[in-house]
Amino acid sequence: MKFNCKDISMDETLILPTAIKQQKSVENAAELLAEHPPIVTFFKMEGFTILKGKGAYIVLDFGKEIAGGVRILVRDVKRYAKVRISFGESLGEAVADLGYKGAQNDHSPRDFEATISLMSDLTFGQTAFRFVKIELLDDVDVLIQNVFAVSRLQHFDFEGFIETDDPLFNKVLDVCKYTMKMCFQNGVVWDGVKRDRLVWSGDLNAELLCSMYVFGATPNIKNSLDFLKYDTPPGEWVNGLATYSAWWVINLLNYCELSGDTRYLEGNRAYIETIIAQFVENIGENGFDFSKPGCKPFFDWPTDDSNDRFIGSSLIFMYMAQTALKFGFESARVILQELQHVTEETMTFKQTLAFKQLIDGKNTDKDLPALEKNGAHGFSTFMSYFILKGLALAGSQRTVELAKEYYGAMLHKGATTFWEDFDLDWAENSCGIDELPPDGQRDIHGDFGNYCYKNYRHSLCHGWSCGVYAFAIEHLLGMRAENTFKTVRFSPHLETLKYIKAAIPTPYGILNVTVDESGLQADAPPPIEIIKE
Repeated sequence: MKFNCKDISMDETLILPTAIKQQKSVENAAELLAEHPPIVTFFKMEGFTILKGKGAYIVLDFGKEIAGGVRILVRDVKRYAKVRISFGESLGEAVADLGYKGAQNDHSPRDFEATISLMSDLTFGQTAFRFVKIELLDDVDVLIQNVFAVSRLQHFDFEGFIETDDPLFNKVLDVCKYTMKMCFQNGVVWDGVKRDRLVWSGDLNAELLCSMYVFGATPNIKNSLDFLKYDTPPGEWVNGLATYSAWWVINLLNYCELSGDTRYLEGNRAYIETIIAQFVENIGENGFDFSKPGCKPFFDWPTDDSNDRFIGSSLIFMYMAQTALKFGFESARVILQELQHVTEETMTFKQTLAFKQLIDGKNTDKDLPALEKNGAHGFSTFMSYFILKGLALAGSQRTVELAKEYYGAMLHKGATTFWEDFDLDWAENSCGIDELPPDGQRDIHGDFGNYCYKNYRHSLCHGWSCGVYAFAIEHLLGMRAENTFKTVRFSPHLETLKYIKAAIPTPYGILNVTVDESGLQADAPPPIEIIKE
């Protein structure tokens, strides 16, 4: 396979630390917060920071989550010295030894020894972090001129936006954009930047929708879809999961709908038919046979120990079939017919109930009390788009409120990107990510998490958490693209908002739209036809 990387360029930015969180045996520590020339000096040796002997260390806060490494400019040391560099998405992770509360180096080494030398300018690490601890391991003094974070993000010619009259909701949407931008790496879309630096088909759904509404049809999306196809042996499931093969079909069709790329659809039509046939072969009298090799159910991590994982997985298959039918894949109809009984089964989790709303298409409010019960408790980052969508289909007028409650709690704990998972219960009596917990308080990062993301292994920058941005476009703004984006319908639902302004990339240029109490105003490039409903 060939990657289309010709249009991909990366921007590197130097970022000064914003605060010193800890220090030991350090002179002039505050100088690291000051701007010095990012070039090692020849004569000047005053006004710089000195680490005094073995065991001296400093912990720096760069103010926000960063994808990249740390650049250390050393003016003076006796030839060279060893240091330990440890990165952390939270302060607790940055100062934790490997093994403590799950602190690890999986996927991107974030805790290691390195060598610095006289009059050196060196960059170390490639991970996700906000905090860095630099500890001197040799019994020498080291004069440090600068420590910069090196942010490495993909360059985009255009970045869309959504603005409302609600500052907190605006912050949520802005952080979605930044989280998504962090995950555009190496020509594809990673799910996480510290850990999970992989292309996961299911995770890609929220990432694809958010990025299409923010950046448009970047090469990363097709590269990711093509890679998953290339990496999956014939007869196997994408990423080894049946649900993720279903997500691959959904993702490709979503991409073609929003990009207008009909050639890409036709080029993959035969492969989609193969996947649909694979599902049909695994459906028996009692529905999909999850006992077959490779057919393990996976719906969402919080449902993984419950019966909802079987129900939810079947609902994803039905959602795939519904989406495929819109594009003329009649072979998918049998999946809907054979699995229809699933919608009548008892469901416990909000994400499962929400998916049922999508499948039923009846827009009934029968499940609304369960979906709104206890506010945003029971939300998950991966399924936030679908939970909000299910709430809207059930008639809720609280989607903005609940999105703010859920995502706002992460922001309150210091998040500058959104996390792999989050439960509102974690926020009770826990410290922020820029603190160490005092006695009697819990560590929001080190004391929580589950399944594969326990404690400090938990990623605090995960692209699958960005679905609320797509929801805002599709429900609050009420935009629905049709006919390869040549027709755009608007049916806004402002709820508590007084206005929404947005700039949205389309295959034909930028669509600017405003919705307020006076109605809808849209400026669309030709040949887009705007229909107000």
